[in-house]
Amino acid sequence: MSRETSKVFVAGSNANLLSKELGTFLTGRYVTMELYPFSFHEFLKLKQVAIKQDTFYAAEGKVLLLSEIQKYLGIGNFPQYIQSDNDNYLLSLYTDIIYKDVVAKQDKQ
Repeated sequence: MSRETSKVFVAGSNANLLSKELGTFLTGRYVTMELYPFSFHEFLKLKQVAIKQDTFYAAEGKVLLLSEIQKYLGIGNFPQYIQSDNDNYLLSLYTDIIYKDVVAKQDKQ
């Protein structure tokens, strides 16, 4: 890997990686960055859904808006899943969060 043209990114949601101790494993060369889930507006933009102003208050616009809100809330607004529509990814993500982060943390306490 060429140092001049390559960048390495380490990311994760694991509670163990969220501590400042992570920097010691990366020899002090790290930048903490918060990455937020998609907003509803970003979700609609990625899905290429446009709710036009002239139909927004009409039944057609309300039905479309409600349908998209249900999708948005149902999938948890995770950018990678929204792009891929891979149900296995979402299931894996929930399983990891529940069992590796939440349950593991409870077991330690």
